[in-house]
Amino acid sequence: SGSLRNGSPANLSAAQKRDLQKEQQRVERSISKLDTQIKELLGEMEKFSTDFDKVATLNDQLQPLIQEKEVLEDKWMEISSSLD
Repeated sequence: SGSLRNGSPANLSAAQKRDLQKEQQRVERSISKLDTQIKELLGEMEKFSTDFDKVATLNDQLQPLIQEKEVLEDKWMEISSSLD
């Protein structure tokens, strides 16, 4: 997706803008799902706060979700700047 960085919005066709908007919506849905999963894991961690092993296991599940969310947020920003 190097074309996102090169073209100014004025250079995007209507179809390209539509595709970018659809992609942005897909990214937003993915971020929303990750937010839900992250909240659930944080709730579990709070519930088992005295069980170190359980918290460590939950944290192992949490970290990849946080990283994935950061990647998606970067992608969203890239798409957004292409549409501006």
